[in-house]
Amino acid sequence: MASEPVLCYVDGDTAYFTTLSLDLQQGDEWGKCNSPSCHEWDDPYTPIRPEHFNQDGSPKWRIIIVKWICWGEDLKAPNEEYGLHVNVYEINSKAVPWLTNGDLWHDEEGNMLDRWLDDGPIEVLPWSPSQKIVNIFAGTTLEEFKRIIESLGGSIKILEE
Repeated sequence: MASEPVLCYVDGDTAYFTTLSLDLQQGDEWGKCNSPSCHEWDDPYTPIRPEHFNQDGSPKWRIIIVKWICWGEDLKAPNEEYGLHVNVYEINSKAVPWLTNGDLWHDEEGNMLDRWLDDGPIEVLPWSPSQKIVNIFAGTTLEEFKRIIESLGGSIKILEE
């Protein structure tokens, strides 16, 4: 179990943090690539089976659910845009950020890209030359996530611990 909750999944304005190691955290359909016809990822698994609990009855890990809003930046997850074919395990291995204000979907000339990790590293480009890129990757702690969102003029609310 991780000492601090870390980001493992984002669905719209909801971020999920786990105390389980990222390489062990799972969810339904997480292995599917995210293409226009495949938006089936589900929330991370929570402890429900007997083997998910310690002998004293406490869960071996926790999922913390956080609502976030950021007025100052347009942060998007890779599953919110067409053209990026990755799955949750690839995102959780930090192949691409869970949230970015940059452009994962166009090349330098603004042409739409159909992007696969097999094509090589996916670079996040600024929308304009003066833009400061903000990337929030899997493994970001809850405290760091809060600091980043607040630094962008946003806020978070912990819904479930």
